[in-house]
Amino acid sequence: MSTEVEKNTHKIKHMVFAVISDIHSNLEALNRALEFIKTRDNIDDVVVLGDIVGYGANPNECITICKEVSDTIVLGNHDKAAFNKETRASFNVNAVRSAEWTEENLEDEHIISLKNLPLTINREKYLFYRTYTYSENIFGARTTGREKRKTILVP
Repeated sequence: MSTEVEKNTHKIKHMVFAVISDIHSNLEALNRALEFIKTRDNIDDVVVLGDIVGYGANPNECITICKEVSDTIVLGNHDKAAFNKETRASFNVNAVRSAEWTEENLEDEHIISLKNLPLTINREKYLFYRTYTYSENIFGARTTGREKRKTILVP
């Protein structure tokens, strides 16, 4: 019996994260994803890997909700484009229009929130970051779409 207890106390607990990204101001999709996450009893934390805003009609609401459900949020290129016109240089026409609309419609507190988002977050033994397909990523290396999908989490 004591051996059983000793074995159990030495088990290593790994964090289980629910990772969401590319919300793009889609409030309905964000709410649906969070409803699903709530049905899981093994989720330790929610991580938001950027692009909270852009394209959709609810940037303010999406930022508010993301801040309520997570303290692990990194900056996405569409988030940055909402307050930095230079970021839009690599965007197509529709993405530029979306960024302009988002900038015009964001509340000041949410612009400040986006400006304060980091590019990386270290949590425990995990490094969370977002790479950008058409620009240099935070490590200075160019990435392809395939590489982008492979490098979201680095344990």
